Amino acid sequence: MPPPLITAPHYLGVNVIHESNIAEELSGKGCMAFVILDHPDVCERIKQYHPDAVVVNRRWSNDQLTGQQQWDKFGASLNSGVINEIFNEGDGSHSYGTASQIKARIDNEFQYADIARGKGALVAFGAYSQGTPEFDPNNPITPSIIEQVKRYAIRYNTDPGIYFSMHNYSPNMGHIDNDADLIWYERRFDFLFTKCGFDPTKRKIIITETGIDEGGIGGFPAHNATAAQFTHWCERYQQIITRPIIVNGVSYPSPVCASMIFAYTRGADWQGFDISGWHNELKAAAGW
Repeated sequence: MPPPLITAPHYLGVNVIHESNIAEELSGKGCMAFVILDHPDVCERIKQYHPDAVVVNRRWSNDQLTGQQQWDKFGASLNSGVINEIFNEGDGSHSYGTASQIKARIDNEFQYADIARGKGALVAFGAYSQGTPEFDPNNPITPSIIEQVKRYAIRYNTDPGIYFSMHNYSPNMGHIDNDADLIWYERRFDFLFTKCGFDPTKRKIIITETGIDEGGIGGFPAHNATAAQFTHWCERYQQIITRPIIVNGVSYPSPVCASMIFAYTRGADWQGFDISGWHNELKAAAGW
């Protein structure tokens, strides 16, 4: 069956990490965009009850896996609407900063995708950490990296079941208001379309992690953010993410179909990032 079309973008959802019970709870309260770690069954239930939701099934291993090994270990959700994220940031100590490392990572992603797409599963490439791949024109390695990222574009442009996952954190609390610098953080996905040949008419970019992540400090709670500051970030972020994309002088609607804030979690491991205390503010800003 062809993948169902996402009829409406969802610009603010949640990354719940492992806490799938939270995802199910929030799906009953109107949230329509989720990243859930290692619970494909919950991903499938949410998608069954909310066909228009964007649901990402993320799997994690500390082993450095090839695409075939990733498939052998985790398979995929074969629900026709759940999107399967392959690798995430440095899962399994994958190195991916140089052109040759990115090439090896892409080779493994394609290996997995060939299997998954053959069985009808949806797949998300990418999920690199903030700042990777490198697009800085002043960096001498950038042209060779762009040539590798262009390989993603071929499949993104031609296969409706291929998505691309991005992480686009704000690097500090005030950055969201810095229009001149958004391209390097909150709007980093623009480079895929302006430099790497991605088709701007496709709405298949998923921001699987966003929010605040300032190195050595953490997220909103670690910055002692107020409810008003959190609300401002959410409202401003949605204004930014919904702006058109300009490619070769032509304006296209935003290519983003969903964004998920990291993280809505009540566990102890990520308290510096836990946004659950601002549930009402998130719900109001997102329009759930």
